Amino acid sequence: MLINKLELFESTQTRWPNIINLDVMLVNGKQVRGLQALNDLYSEIEESIDESNHWHQLSIWAYHQALWSIAESNFENKK
Repeated sequence: MLINKLELFESTQTRWPNIINLDVMLVNGKQVRGLQALNDLYSEIEESIDESNHWHQLSIWAYHQALWSIAESNFENKK
């Protein structure tokens, strides 16, 4: 099976919001804060992907991990 990496990345990127405000975020109708907001958002996106689509599942997780690293650095810099 041949995977178009650019299409996979673009498909993954479009599932995430353009701006993620980790101070307060509405996920599944409830307010969440900080890195928990990022985790809840990931879970919501993951549930929208067919379980048999392993490439998308993997790419969503990798994207989450990249965002987590950036968010963690931002929180550390605020201290």
